[in-house]
Amino acid sequence: TRMRRKRLHIIPSCMGVSPINERAMDVSSINERGMGVSPMSVLSRAGGPSHARATVVRRLNIILGWMMIFIAMTSSGCRWTSNGQNTSGVQLFQQGRFAEALQQFETAKRSDPTNPDVYYNLASTYHKMGVANKDQKLIDQAEALYHQCLDLSANHVECHRGLAVLLVENNRQDKAFTFLKNWANQAPNVSDARLELSRLYQEFGQSKVAEQYLNEALAMDPNNSKAWAARGRMRETAGDLQQAIQNYQQSLAINKQQPEVYQRVAAINVRLASNNPSGVPSTTTANNIGSGNITSQVPVTTPRY
Repeated sequence: TRMRRKRLHIIPSCMGVSPINERAMDVSSINERGMGVSPMSVLSRAGGPSHARATVVRRLNIILGWMMIFIAMTSSGCRWTSNGQNTSGVQLFQQGRFAEALQQFETAKRSDPTNPDVYYNLASTYHKMGVANKDQKLIDQAEALYHQCLDLSANHVECHRGLAVLLVENNRQDKAFTFLKNWANQAPNVSDARLELSRLYQEFGQSKVAEQYLNEALAMDPNNSKAWAARGRMRETAGDLQQAIQNYQQSLAINKQQPEVYQRVAAINVRLASNNPSGVPSTTTANNIGSGNITSQVPVTTPRY
């Protein structure tokens, strides 16, 4: 069971905007210059206390309304800036420039410390570097960042998958199963939790249990394109190519942005046309089927379990 960390509630301060100063919120400090008005100045000019209070309330509501708009715009600006830095980091990651990618992701974290994708990107990069260099410190750092990501987004699919992969790679298979089972129990309405558990069982050769969880995922969300793709992969591996094509096509009907699924359909059609339906899907492509859509926010598809 993962350790929960205390969340930090931070007011964004990017784009040159500082956190709101409590003294600036003091009504008595608001004067007529700009958008404000002093309560005393209104009272002295108005026809009476009731009229003065109504005027003050109206003007304060206008001020507070503009302040809320300003805060919302600032927050959106932080997320927009963070997303752009994430994208730059992804490009560097894909070029194998991991140290530079980490710099971009760290900058993105400073721009928006509440963006869970930033922590996933950092975790995924340290994970990659730690495995490549056999550096346990980097792997431990990746594990901590995966947990931080989940503290911010309890149902972050890629983060759950990445952490499960890390646990398996470190010979902690039991913890990987427990970790994903806990997620499924804590998120009874999240289809992807069952899908990831199904994938884990499938990788360990427990096809019947894997299919059970996959069926649960589809029962919960019949429009889960990743689950239909995973079912297609199961059928293709079992040699039921016609059913595999149907499952893949169902997945594509829901989400057309899956090039790896198109590749599987094309490969099966070639085998069927050549009257040679035997064979199993290629390892490289098939292992990515149903693994989730990887956007520019996340650097790479995590490895198989």
